[in-house]
Formats: sequence, C-alpha cells, structure tokens
Amino acid sequence: MFINGRLFRFRGNLPTSFWGSLLKLIGHLIGTAVIFVVFLLLTWAISYSVSGLDTVHKFPQDVMNIITKVELGLTYIDIVLCTIVLILGTVRFCVDLMENRYE
Repeated sequence: MFINGRLFRFRGNLPTSFWGSLLKLIGHLIGTAVIFVVFLLLTWAISYSVSGLDTVHKFPQDVMNIITKVELGLTYIDIVLCTIVLILGTVRFCVDLMENRYE
C-alpha cells in the first residue's frame, strides 16, 4: 500500500533471510489448508445433519433447494477465500525476493 509515495507495510516482523520468507510462504499454505478444511467440514456437517433430519421428518422440496444452495454457497466461499490467501502468500513471498532484503 502506498502512502505519500512510500511503501507502507502492515507487518511488523520482516523476514531476514530467504528461509524466513519461505517459512512464511509455508505458513500461508498451512493457513490455506486449515481454512479449506474448516469450511469443508462445516459444509459436510450441515449436509449430514440436514440429511439426518430429512430421514426423520421429510422437508418440503423448496426447503431442500434452499439448503442445497447454502451448501454450494459455503463451498464457493471456501474456494474464493483459500484462493485469496494463497495468492497473497505467494505475492508476499515474491515481493520479499524482489526487494532483496537478505543481503
């Protein structure tokens, strides 16, 4: 982010080596995996509980259509959120390499 022509960073601890940047990239990858798994489990839990409730007492078809749309929406949110985190981590790693902070 540029403020008054200067690059302003929101991070406090800058990596001091290539390995520090690489570890931050790996951290972003792990964070992406955790976000993906949490949303996937949330979607699965909703689907499993709704199908369990549907066996006990049948839902109208309109309600099932809405629930299916919510499940798909959560899956799309998961994909978008993970993509953003992955891209930001990769950009951060590339910027660290381009700025040549390690020498």
